[in-house]
Amino acid sequence: MIVDSIQQLQHFNSKAVFLYPILRDLRVHSKVNTVIGFVVIDLETRNAITISNNHPEGIWHTNNLEFLNNSIVYCYNTIALKYAGYDTSKYIDVMMQYYLYTNTGYTTTTPNIIQHYTRVYPNCYRINELVSLCKHEQIAQEILQECWVKEFNQDYHSTRMSY
Repeated sequence: MIVDSIQQLQHFNSKAVFLYPILRDLRVHSKVNTVIGFVVIDLETRNAITISNNHPEGIWHTNNLEFLNNSIVYCYNTIALKYAGYDTSKYIDVMMQYYLYTNTGYTTTTPNIIQHYTRVYPNCYRINELVSLCKHEQIAQEILQECWVKEFNQDYHSTRMSY
């Protein structure tokens, strides 16, 4: 669901969520890349929302993630968010947890639609602006399905809360 008002974000307050930042182009280094949106997935219900941050398809744009201040945030790409100026000190890096649990790095394959646009427009470095926000939401759901290690996160969450 694409967010069109701030009231839709209140559902995710004080929950465990998965945060997937949408970058302008995956071929560009995070230091010079721009975050054009976010996908937030409630880990209990797996309901997702997509927030536009200057994506052309977005109705309501924001770069404010303060609605997640009371939430437990499992973030897919904390490095990109750090380069974009977001405070990720309270976010839990999903890729690092995957590595700690499996002893292998999590590698993604570029989704077919992004590969298609990259082939059609090789000199365009705004590929993810061409991809629909709904498709980005689907990509985030697939990444969560592949890299989410439930057993590790349950153990980590319970030990983290006991301090």
